[in-house]
Amino acid sequence: MNVTGVLLCLACLASVVQGYCYIGAPDPSLGSQCALANGTLIDIGTQVTYPDKCERCSCYGYHGETGGAALSCCGYGIHAGVFAPPPGCEIDTEEDGCTVKIVCP
Repeated sequence: MNVTGVLLCLACLASVVQGYCYIGAPDPSLGSQCALANGTLIDIGTQVTYPDKCERCSCYGYHGETGGAALSCCGYGIHAGVFAPPPGCEIDTEEDGCTVKIVCP
């Protein structure tokens, strides 16, 4: 496959990528808590779900040299990963806006 073919394939793949995760740096000053984007503090072992963003965040204990806790957030449902429908079909979501459904004629 030549370079043009590879670039075309990558462009097609990029159009269906919808997944993400991110991990915040541990903050030893918060002790055994993590700070959410809105400033709310949650304890290690707590999980918070944001249905409006199809995102789930968890607070994990960090046992590195600094200690503390780290926040990990990942998309779920439509934001969980790559979805490529069969030819002639489309990706849609259920009424909750997150649950994936494939619609075929």
